[in-house]
Amino acid sequence: MNISIVIPVYGRTAWTGKCVEKMQEQGYRKCEIIIVDDGNC
Repeated sequence: MNISIVIPVYGRTAWTGKCVEKMQEQGYRKCEIIIVDDGNC
């Protein structure tokens, strides 16, 4: 099964890595993770 996961964030880069780790732990073989950061740098 192919799935896409969209993670919207707003300047929370500290949490982004942990969130991606948790998504990878779900065990999906074909998984696309899209991170959209709407924060200002």
